[in-house]
Amino acid sequence: MNIENTASQMRKGVLEFCILSVIQLGEAYPSDIIDKMKAANLNILEGTLYPLLTRLKNAEFL
Repeated sequence: MNIENTASQMRKGVLEFCILSVIQLGEAYPSDIIDKMKAANLNILEGTLYPLLTRLKNAEFL
């Protein structure tokens, strides 16, 4: 088992739930999501956020 890969996959899963919780509060631009994540000490880059948003959209969560 690759610990780094497992940690990366767990972080992606947590980020998806965090993004959904931010969006649940109301419409949010990507910059708003990034700001709220930084306020919670979860640094996320646009290059990470956009693929997650696309995946959530394709899964019909957005």
